[in-house]
Amino acid sequence: MRLASKALTFRQKLQGNRLKTCDSLYDVADMLVRQGRLSSAIELLKQLIAISETLTEAEGQLARANYKLSVLYGEKDMLSESQACKARAISLRDKLRPESKDRPFEESEFMKLCLFMLW
Repeated sequence: MRLASKALTFRQKLQGNRLKTCDSLYDVADMLVRQGRLSSAIELLKQLIAISETLTEAEGQLARANYKLSVLYGEKDMLSESQACKARAISLRDKLRPESKDRPFEESEFMKLCLFMLW
């Protein structure tokens, strides 16, 4: 976690709001989820969404972050927020990969939408 957080800070400082920063935000958020720190993970995912909405090449990142937020909001019984993120994630997935339209709503399907993963 310490190393991933340092990588995130480095990327934010050096590269600003780019795909690599989105990757690091997602990785740290995922680690926070595993530690049970859902509120902190949600905040990072919101930051990731704000960045990816400004990058045309980041729709996969945007879909993946909305997937993860949908799950986390569901765990926190924030059902309307969960449903909104789920709908957005599915809409983006269907746009990016029409052949995935009837695929299950699970993380592995949304991981496929990211152009690359950098740690």
